[in-house]
Amino acid sequence: PALSEAYGFAGWLLGQSVNNRAPLGLALPAVLFQQLLQGDTFKPSLNALIEFDPEAGQSICNVAGLPKDQLKGMLELEGLPTGGH
Repeated sequence: PALSEAYGFAGWLLGQSVNNRAPLGLALPAVLFQQLLQGDTFKPSLNALIEFDPEAGQSICNVAGLPKDQLKGMLELEGLPTGGH
């Protein structure tokens, strides 16, 4: 909520760039346009993450492939809940 005015201005600025055929000077990721076009129906996915940030996607795949005992140890090291009750 504190940044809603700034986000509104950023949206206006992007819109003006398109409206005036002025290049932004930066590449916008395809996933941004998917979100804009699909609105509330957009569902982030691992494939979308891999397309947007391959390194982050690969990290998640690596963690997901860990044996349970290694994953639990990593979560404990990070101070995160291990899911065991």
